[in-house]
Amino acid sequence: MNEFYYAADIGNYLFKDSVGNLIPSKVTDIMPYNSVADTIKINGVTYYIGEGEYEIQAKKFDKSSYLPLLLAGICKSNKDEYVVVRLAVGLPLNQIKKCSGELINLLEETQHNVIYNDKPRVIQITTVNVYPEGISAFQHVSNQYQIDIADRDVVVVDIGGGTTDICLIRDCTATKLTSLNIGTIHIYDAIKKSLEQQYIDVKIDLEKVRHYLNKGFWYEGEEQDISFAIESAEYLFQKIYNELKLNYPISTEVVMLIGGGSELLEDAFEEAVSDLIVADDLFANVNGYLEMLIDE
Repeated sequence: MNEFYYAADIGNYLFKDSVGNLIPSKVTDIMPYNSVADTIKINGVTYYIGEGEYEIQAKKFDKSSYLPLLLAGICKSNKDEYVVVRLAVGLPLNQIKKCSGELINLLEETQHNVIYNDKPRVIQITTVNVYPEGISAFQHVSNQYQIDIADRDVVVVDIGGGTTDICLIRDCTATKLTSLNIGTIHIYDAIKKSLEQQYIDVKIDLEKVRHYLNKGFWYEGEEQDISFAIESAEYLFQKIYNELKLNYPISTEVVMLIGGGSELLEDAFEEAVSDLIVADDLFANVNGYLEMLIDE
């Protein structure tokens, strides 16, 4: 039986995989009203994928949503009733050494009998490889920017859902690894709170913030200028910038901004950093995981 090579990036805000699925990192076992969500039944419990509340944990795989999201992603990506999976996942830089073994032990050589959208499925995970966030993304996108980074050190800033991972790439080797507990979900939360302070009779859903940024925010029939709310998140950029300024050569080397949160802080980085590459690719990490898995 052929093995299915599959990579998943199960962030605190978005679930992304190597097949191109993009799902809010939310799961609930309470059926939402008029739900059209995919469902997966594990050990007698039915979970609704992409519904419910966000769950933030320092170790992503401690979340109760981690396994349902992963298994649902595999089912969504492969239609076989019985699928044998070689899996690639990632962890923040500061967790790679101390947490990879725990994650591998949780998933490797396991078999899961589930019901996905009312159809029985069997998922056998044979091997699990864990790769570092940020470095994996750089590996995936670096070929696109060879002219810009040739013979240069690169400071990689990967803004994910719950963390910002920073590393210095020198002579094709990652050094000076840093993880900050700042990510997309924190930026959106700052914007949400600022909007609710301004419009006191409005309750803002966190997942709607992205929509408001892209499509506009309307109140009492008129589109509003919410630049003040976006500016309210600048203190988070300042925390990232302070770390960069103190510990990384951002004045002399190339800074590469990647990850799902890069578009949110792109303007602030462009003002503060002179030699900046913005590789706006939501799937950079997960595609990097898959490439490294195939090369193993």
